[in-house]
Amino acid sequence: GVYAGLRPERVSQLVMMDFLGLKPPADADSPLLLRKWLDAQAAAPRLPTHADHAAFVRRLRTVNPRLTPARADFLARHVGRAAAEDRVEMACDPWHKVPSPFVYRIEDVMACWRQVQAPTLLLFAEHGYVNERLRDDPDELRRRLDCFADRRVVTIADAGHNLQHDQPERVAAALEDFLREGAP
Repeated sequence: GVYAGLRPERVSQLVMMDFLGLKPPADADSPLLLRKWLDAQAAAPRLPTHADHAAFVRRLRTVNPRLTPARADFLARHVGRAAAEDRVEMACDPWHKVPSPFVYRIEDVMACWRQVQAPTLLLFAEHGYVNERLRDDPDELRRRLDCFADRRVVTIADAGHNLQHDQPERVAAALEDFLREGAP
C-alpha cells in the first residue's frame, strides 16, 4: 500500500489482504530500537526447524487450526525446504524476522495511502488482524478505510489472518472479480 501511494503512476490496481497497519509499537524509543537492530546484525537470524515433513505439517496446523490436513500437507510441501541435519524449515528470508530499526507510525503510512490512485481491494478475514484490532474502534477503522478513495471491502468468512490458506477458493474468486474489472 505504501508503494502504491509513493508511485501511484506505476500501480493500476492494489490488493491488501487483512492489513490496515501494524500494531502500535510497544516501545517507541528510537535509540532502543536502533540498538536492538544493531545487536541483531551480529549473527544471521535462524529459522526454527522441524524434525521432518510431518512435524512441519503439525506445526502449520498448530498455528492455524483452520487448515485442513490436506491443505497443511500442500503448504508444507510448497513453503518448506530442507534444512541442516535432514530437518525442515520455512522457505523464507530469516532476515524478515529482524525487527525494524525505525518507529512505525500509522500516520506516516496513512499519508501514503491517501496518495493511492488505483482501485483498491481490501480483503479482510472474519477472524483476522484487522477485525481483531479495529472491531471495537469503528471510528479508527473508518479513518483508515477513508484513506483509499476508490476502495472495495470484502470480508472472507471463517478465515484468519492467512485467509489465502483458510479459504483459497473464496479469496481467488474475490481477486478474480476485482482484477477482471481493471483488465483492458
